[in-house]
Amino acid sequence: MNNMLKNREIERKFLVKEIPYDLSKFGYMDIVQGYKDGTFDNEYVYRLRQVLYFTEEGIFDKIKYIQTIKGISPKDRAEYEIEIDHDAFNTMWKFCDKSLSKKRYEFKTRELENSIGERVRYTLELDIYKHDLAGSIVAEVEFNSVEDCDSYSPETWFGDEITDKVEFSNYNMAK
Repeated sequence: MNNMLKNREIERKFLVKEIPYDLSKFGYMDIVQGYKDGTFDNEYVYRLRQVLYFTEEGIFDKIKYIQTIKGISPKDRAEYEIEIDHDAFNTMWKFCDKSLSKKRYEFKTRELENSIGERVRYTLELDIYKHDLAGSIVAEVEFNSVEDCDSYSPETWFGDEITDKVEFSNYNMAK
């Protein structure tokens, strides 16, 4: 098992008005994530995630289980993740009060110039929600700095920005 720890996430979120890709040509992740109701110190939430990875042909590739303590700030927040095993996931899942499911595709943005003049392509995560949230499609773009985040000009196929709208946080969308 490959443990990972990340301590900061900087992102912007947008509704998607149209998807410019034929998604059947891309691999994807099938994600189920659960949350414990409430916050820690009015600053963090607890998330548990199962990720099933599929190839471009739709063939199952691998599975990961990730436990996260995540800040509640919408754009620039602390995020601590660690990969756990299946047994730990099953043990902790019973403590989750609400959950959601989504299919995620990862792309790169068009090439842009960052805050220090380098040409970069940022990670773009396209989330297509399932079940009670079916029809909701959100794009998240992840950045290396707040400066890059603030200067980012959205892709033309994005709709309204929802970064600061708490009702669109996964924690609040979960049922």
